[in-house]
Amino acid sequence: MSGALQYLESQQNERPELAEWYASLADLYQRKLWHQLTLKLEQFVALAVVQAGDVLIQLYHNFITDFETKINLLKLAHFAVIVSRQYAEKEAAISYLERVVEKLHATREIRAEEPILYVKMQIAAFKLVMGNPKGANNC
Repeated sequence: MSGALQYLESQQNERPELAEWYASLADLYQRKLWHQLTLKLEQFVALAVVQAGDVLIQLYHNFITDFETKINLLKLAHFAVIVSRQYAEKEAAISYLERVVEKLHATREIRAEEPILYVKMQIAAFKLVMGNPKGANNC
């Protein structure tokens, strides 16, 4: 069993209120239905119950990273921005987003330009919030 599936299984046990969601994500992942999985993830990350704590951070690092290059890159960027807002420290969020930009660059796909710009806009927004307008200009 892959690490991504093990993570989902552990979450089903730890968070019984979300067990059906995790089971659905696991099913779509196993069947390699990337588009449907992306749509289900969009619904999942919008749930208020997963907005608290580091649920989304853990989801990204333990699950989404396993198939991140198989989904629409703009959707990946959108997930990354949502996850970045869960970090308590803005510096950690910026560091995380900079790694996402590197991954997007590494795909060498022409369609990566818009997702990269979207993520860089969030980095600039964090820098502005931190009182660093010059840093925001360099994004």
